[in-house]
Formats: sequence, structure tokens, C-alpha cells
Amino acid sequence: MLDRIPLPLAAVDTWSSWPFGGYGETILASAARMLFVVVLFAGIAYLLRKLFGPGGPLRPKEFGTGHIAPRRERQARLKELRRRCKRGEISMEQYLEESHRIREEEDQPKP
Repeated sequence: MLDRIPLPLAAVDTWSSWPFGGYGETILASAARMLFVVVLFAGIAYLLRKLFGPGGPLRPKEFGTGHIAPRRERQARLKELRRRCKRGEISMEQYLEESHRIREEEDQPKP
């Protein structure tokens, strides 16, 4: 039907070249087509991650980093607490009580 329409490109199949059908319909062509799309999306995701991810050149400095310093400070306090408990400076009960208190501080929202 399309060959009867008097348009210059009506009968030309514009999707006949690889990766859209250049090898014929075999399993290899289907796999190559899927792999091509996966690689294309992975490349876009990688590019966006590099540009806008942590430490990326296009990421604003204040965007999403307010939680990092308090978390590292809590982890350092817990590490110091574990070290003191291993040395015997504090008892296991004191360690558990203090670590529980530090972890509860983490769960409470800041005003």
C-alpha cells in the first residue's frame, strides 16, 4: 500500500539499519539490540552520575550534604566508645547505655 503513495520516501523503510533490524530477526540481532540499549542507558546514567553525583562539577556544594558531618561525628564517638570499652576504661553496661543514647540522638529530627 505504501508503494502506491506518490511520496518520495513513503516506501523507504527508515528503520532497516542496525541496531533496528539490519541483521535480520535472529536471536543474535535481538541480543545485540538489547545490549545496545543497555549500554546507551548505562552511558547516560554514568555521565549524569559523574556530573551531578557526589563531588561532581555541576552539583551544588550545599545539595544533600548536611547529614554527612553529623553522621561522621556520631561514628567517631561510637568508635571512641568501643575503644574505651575494649581497654577496660568503662564497663560493658556503660558502653551499651552510652551507645544507645548516641543512636537515639541520630533518630531524632533536628529543628
